Amino acid sequence: MADTWATKTAMTAGKGYIGSASIGSDKAYAVGGTPDDTNHLDTNYEYSQAGDSWLTKTALPATRAYLACSTIGADKLYAFCGLATQVFSSKSTTTYEYSQIGNSWATKTANPMARFEFLAATIGNDKAYTHAGRVGTSTITDANSEYSQAGNSWTAKAVTIGSAYHNGYNIGNMLYAVAGLNDNRKGNREYNQASDV
Repeated sequence: MADTWATKTAMTAGKGYIGSASIGSDKAYAVGGTPDDTNHLDTNYEYSQAGDSWLTKTALPATRAYLACSTIGADKLYAFCGLATQVFSSKSTTTYEYSQIGNSWATKTANPMARFEFLAATIGNDKAYTHAGRVGTSTITDANSEYSQAGNSWTAKAVTIGSAYHNGYNIGNMLYAVAGLNDNRKGNREYNQASDV
């Protein structure tokens, strides 16, 4: 495959500060967000790679922007925390589970910390992590929380430097927190799930 970019079908409606994740080998989701930094949305758009097309799916149970999403297994997407409105005091602890098969949402055990502008990533077939983020106007947390799908429960895990506006991904059983407001916006920190360090 050539090392190139191609323009694909635009999303159903413009919005930023969304949560996004993919399920399986063909579908990706753009959840929540805001079109104008004022009005927060509950919209859920599904992109099909095979069809290069978008569908509107069942909306989030509540408006959210500055949230983060992750998937576990072949059917479930999780939408974590975020802001219900543009007011920082509207930060949330919610965990919403979306079933691709059922096109439906369920409310799961709340995150231990209300946060926004954080990262979420999955390791293996059962665990998702919400890492760092903002908890106030100028307050950043270093909290690293592990969600178990099987237990529908949260566990506090090893922390690192607090950051926000960062992104993350997993390789094997390692989670990486990249860039963000700290580390001169170019940090790359590795979390080992097996040893919790």
